[in-house]
Amino acid sequence: MQQLKQNVIDYFENCLSKHGDSAQGVDYNGQESQYKRFEILSQIAPLKEKSILDVACGVGHFYNFLEENDLKPKHYKGIDITPGMISTASKRLPQAEFALLDILSEPPPTKPLFDYVICCGLFHLRANNSDKEWSEFCQNMIARIYQYARFGLAFNMMTDQVDFRVDRLYYADPTFYFNFCRHNLSRRVNLRHDYPLYEFTIYTYRT
Repeated sequence: MQQLKQNVIDYFENCLSKHGDSAQGVDYNGQESQYKRFEILSQIAPLKEKSILDVACGVGHFYNFLEENDLKPKHYKGIDITPGMISTASKRLPQAEFALLDILSEPPPTKPLFDYVICCGLFHLRANNSDKEWSEFCQNMIARIYQYARFGLAFNMMTDQVDFRVDRLYYADPTFYFNFCRHNLSRRVNLRHDYPLYEFTIYTYRT
């Protein structure tokens, strides 16, 4: 697990070093596709004045999206395992809370701590990890971050319904992860595969 995490940290530190505070700095093609993902994730529920945990927050661009779209939360916390991301986010957004945190190495919360958990892009990149290793990580991570959500969790993944593949990315079966959430987390699950990106988003709500 430690090597799996280090592969991801090294990759994103390199992105940030090359591209700085930009969509490319957190490994998106550009702000347009980045904000489209944020738009879909934010449609899990009315997020204004709610408490939000942003998992794999990068440099905090989702917080910017919320402010720009009149969705400013009551409380926002961004967490990431990449030191450079958290350092940059803390400097550029001192009004928000950021923490360098590996949530899988922490004891699970005894009760949900946030209204909604948002996870954008965490599962897209498998870096130098195998598909099997990355799938196991994804399942463990989804189950863990759901424990922090009082009302719901929204996350996205690259879909396996593509006509080309990039070796460093993880292409997931949407029905597998829909059923994973349905069987292990909650019967209230919504799969979004209807927007013009090669990915899908899953909303999982507490009953």
